[in-house]
Amino acid sequence: MKLFVRAGLSFSLLGAVFGLVACSSGGDGGSGFAAPDISHTPVAITTENESEVAQAGFEGANGGVGLGSGALDIIPGAVIVDNSATSKDINLYSTLKKLLDNALNNDAQNIDTVSVTGAQFSGTESCAYQDPSTGQMIGSGSESFNVSIADFNEVTGEPNSFTIGDYMSVAFNNCDYGDGEVQNGAMTITFNSNVSQADITTEVFSLDVTFNINNLTTTSATFGTETIHGSVDLSLDVNGTSVAFDMSGNSLYVVSEAESVHLTNFSFVATTDGNSTTIDSSFTIASTALSGQITVDSHFESTTGGYPTTGYMNITGNNSQLNITVNGDGTIEVMLTINGSPEAGYPKNVAWSELGIEVDNAF
Repeated sequence: MKLFVRAGLSFSLLGAVFGLVACSSGGDGGSGFAAPDISHTPVAITTENESEVAQAGFEGANGGVGLGSGALDIIPGAVIVDNSATSKDINLYSTLKKLLDNALNNDAQNIDTVSVTGAQFSGTESCAYQDPSTGQMIGSGSESFNVSIADFNEVTGEPNSFTIGDYMSVAFNNCDYGDGEVQNGAMTITFNSNVSQADITTEVFSLDVTFNINNLTTTSATFGTETIHGSVDLSLDVNGTSVAFDMSGNSLYVVSEAESVHLTNFSFVATTDGNSTTIDSSFTIASTALSGQITVDSHFESTTGGYPTTGYMNITGNNSQLNITVNGDGTIEVMLTINGSPEAGYPKNVAWSELGIEVDNAF
């Protein structure tokens, strides 16, 4: 039986869910992944490196979890890595959503093989497709998929709902969709709760999924090779304009030719009602840029869509701690403690920019 639904994967419900949560990741123990050489020795925080440490902590806590103005404009990403050699940020959301969108929307004519057993679909398709503007075939390589959906409607060619245990896996083999970027590796999403087409449409639903990303690499002439590898659990509760989001995991790697990052024991909890946003974060981040690791605990609130209006961030290093408190006038109080004693000149009140922290609609 051959399915004439874009690789059997282009379900509107699946696309809607991926549009919400397509930025989490998977298992630390995948084949082919070699962990980069990153020091996990706690960093000694000093007056010389406090800006670098504060930037790493803030980007992890807020650049990694951003909430848009709409109830469904959730962009979860555990960490943003600055590929300074090419002036490009590696954002988990944009990277993974692009790959998922491409995989879901590849034309049915490209399917090489497909098999269907009950509610399970598996097959391989070419990543090349016909450019609608020129009629020419572009792209190369292939992608394999494996999907299991219990509540699948064979008449419409789409699932009625996703139920506990449903999953979708996509593996890339030198896959180039014609944009000059070549993908390898794999990703899987597994559903841990039930969600229906009606739930998504009415914007009142709860969702619990696990993402797995195994050595997912993107290579281009412009940016070199970038890799994402790790594991993330995600839960989402949506009720109109009110959204509660929780993302956590034990290990996530994001690697570029300029910087490598390892995020461990992380938890990001965000809530918004359309008017204000609150983000609570805790994680340990090791990076080659820091030459070690720091542990971050933060709570930020915002009603402006820019810098946090209230909150704090505590960063712990080797016998040192950097505490940042948001003042009511838009400035922050910075306290640097080393070996249990405040450094001379601290606490101090400064602008966010004095620590090199720039916000581009972080909330």
